[in-house]
Amino acid sequence: MGKLKDGRQGLWLFVLSCPLRRQAIPFGLSVYSSKTIGDESGSRNLEHLELFNWLKGLMNDRVLVQDREFSYGELFEARTRSQFKFGLRLNLGARPPVILDEAGDRVALSWIPGQQVRCRNVRDQGPVRLNLAGPWKKGSEEPRWVVTPMDPEEGRRIYELRMKME
Repeated sequence: MGKLKDGRQGLWLFVLSCPLRRQAIPFGLSVYSSKTIGDESGSRNLEHLELFNWLKGLMNDRVLVQDREFSYGELFEARTRSQFKFGLRLNLGARPPVILDEAGDRVALSWIPGQQVRCRNVRDQGPVRLNLAGPWKKGSEEPRWVVTPMDPEEGRRIYELRMKME
């Protein structure tokens, strides 16, 4: 047991699933608590990295699709070093990432609903260069930015398949 973001006691549960007929079928999980991480001088990031290293051996050339809580620099670097193909939604929450284009200029993460934006060779403030696709569908509160090492449109398309399962 440990303290969660909202201050309550609980466990972190990291579930891995695979799509099958528009459903997500769980095939692996990792459970840890803030207390365990503190007692072992670890971190949530190290738990994620360990799980990704195990997962890479299973996935071969398949694409890893993840949601916003996994959009942070250390994991961008780990996934890139492991040569994962991935589609990942950026977290635009309280501290949105600073995305820079090839010239080092800041990429605007907001624009007109209905517009689609694609950028190649962008990076957060770390060294990893990725591609970015951002459709803002009419009726949505914000754009859905997807970052990927693949073609930006392919990364966005694969991420959209994930959304259909929800």
